[in-house]
Amino acid sequence: MSRSFLTEGLPAPLLTEPLSFASAKALRLEDIVSALRTADVPYDVEMLESDPIVIAAGRAAWGDLHFTALANAKARAAVLVRYAFGADLDLHAEDEGLTRFPGEQDEALQERIIIARKGISVAGPDDYFIKLARNADARVRDVAVSASTEDPTTRVVTLAILSSENGGIASPELLAKVTAATDDPKVRPRSVRVQAVAAALRVTPVTARLWLYPTAIDAQIATLPARLAEAFAAEQRLGFDLTDSWIASKLQVAGVQKVTLVGWTDVITAFNEAPALGALDIQPAGRVP
Repeated sequence: MSRSFLTEGLPAPLLTEPLSFASAKALRLEDIVSALRTADVPYDVEMLESDPIVIAAGRAAWGDLHFTALANAKARAAVLVRYAFGADLDLHAEDEGLTRFPGEQDEALQERIIIARKGISVAGPDDYFIKLARNADARVRDVAVSASTEDPTTRVVTLAILSSENGGIASPELLAKVTAATDDPKVRPRSVRVQAVAAALRVTPVTARLWLYPTAIDAQIATLPARLAEAFAAEQRLGFDLTDSWIASKLQVAGVQKVTLVGWTDVITAFNEAPALGALDIQPAGRVP
């Protein structure tokens, strides 16, 4: 699962300094009071919040915070791929010899850049082959690497490809394109043969019954199958386990009291497999008092 390096849930790094209005205001006020006293200007009401100098120090502090926050954001974009977007992200890609595919979203390009950095070695680590496959075509969403021995002198590297189209099924044309890009003698190690195959998909129907509050809006409940499919399309990856708690979390919206999955068994996938949604049967079971 090539998303293992993602940073969701981690706090944003502070590349300059933390933001604190109280500290910034205190520094501004201290500087102004010091300047007044140096100029022999009497001033002893810095504890009065309504004093014009105190108010001015507060406004200046807000300006300092805005500048610091902007500096933090620019520093993160310059140093960290996950905080770079648009043209800033394109510059990171250029450093790795990559260009954005037509229509490629920032998240996909971020993943390719990080994989490119992890797969810098040509000695045959998984990330190297993942990098080659992801850079072969924008439709390559995820890659799993396995290897076997073909004969005493040749190892076969098999790349399981999950597509961003057709529910995850990689087409023969896409597989041929990835194989050509990764099995090129100019890029693959000696005594290695590379082949791309379609990742195995575990297609599973979902039958859910929803208990609703009296205030639930029918029109919103009717959109839940489409919302579940959209959320799944965003999350689908190799090695992703489709569990009852994940499905329930997507259906547990305003107005839903309880979600019951009928006949459900969690789909636990191997590293080179991905779940896929089958038929969706999501219906209200009734309304609670």
